[in-house]
Amino acid sequence: MSRRHLTTAIPYVNARPHLRFAMELVQADVTARHWRHRDTRSASPPTPTTIP
Repeated sequence: MSRRHLTTAIPYVNARPHLRFAMELVQADVTARHWRHRDTRSASPPTPTTIP
C-alpha cells in the first residue's frame, strides 16, 4: 500500500465563511474516503448494479 498525503488550506478565522472553503473540505473528504475504499481488500469483487 502506497502512502498518500492530502492537504487543504488552513481557514482564515477572521474572514466570513464562503462556499469555496466548504467545497475544498468536502472534496478533500471525498478524495480521502475514495482512497481508503480502494485500498481495502474486499472478500468479493465489486459487482455492477443493474438499473431496470
